[in-house]
This record gives sequence, C-alpha cells and structure tokens, in this order.
Amino acid sequence: MQAYALDSGWDAAEHPQRQAARRYRRYKCGGPAEIRVYPEGIETKGAMIDLSVHGCCVQLGEPLAVGAFARVEILFQVKGSTMRLGGVIRHRQEDLRTGIEFTNLSIRKSEEVRTAVRELYEAQTQQGYIGSRKSRAN
Repeated sequence: MQAYALDSGWDAAEHPQRQAARRYRRYKCGGPAEIRVYPEGIETKGAMIDLSVHGCCVQLGEPLAVGAFARVEILFQVKGSTMRLGGVIRHRQEDLRTGIEFTNLSIRKSEEVRTAVRELYEAQTQQGYIGSRKSRAN
C-alpha cells in the first residue's frame, strides 16, 4: 500500500460542537487505506483520517464514482493491526473525504476495532490531544 500525506483539516478542539454531536468519538489516525466497492469491483487508495468504533473517514487519492450507501470493503492498519472491514459509504465531500460506516462486523472484528480505538484514545490522551472530559471510546 502506498502512503498518503495526512492533512485531515479536522481538529476536535476547533470543532467541539461537531464532536459533541457524534454518538461515538472519532480519533485521528493516519496511514494508507484501500477501498474496494462491491459489486462493481472498483478499487481506490487513500489515507485514514479518523476512526471510531462504528466507522472511519478516509481521504481518497481520486474521486470514487459511486453514490452514498455503496457497499465497500476497507483495508487499513491502526497501531500495527491490519483490519479488513465491510461497510457502506455514508457521506462524501468535494475534497475527496469519504465517511464509511462499518456494517455486519463479527464479534471478533468489532472487538478489534474497539481495541484500536482504545489504543488511539490512550496514545492521544498521553500526548495531550484529549483532555480529561469523559470520552465515549467504548
């Protein structure tokens, strides 16, 4: 997988109302991601922007010619763990950011995502990115 530069333009400190409105907190992360659209078989690459227990946001390298709610599979790494998860596209922005909601996760895969989110939370708390307010990481 080719790496892409991470410039999410998203910062919870700058957008507290957006973060507060979310059911599950998102944690910034980086690294390459590969997306495959089914049943079309379209493949594209991008970079992870953030991750939550129920989805992620990806900065794509090129436009993805499918509509919202397209079924996808996403392959990415977080904190050294490789994940391959199914989901649906929930939103797309003109700057090629794409929000994916994970769907039909097995108990094992769901726990893997929760572990990755927990590790991101712990790392970002230690680095001072997350204050002492209660987080909905789980």
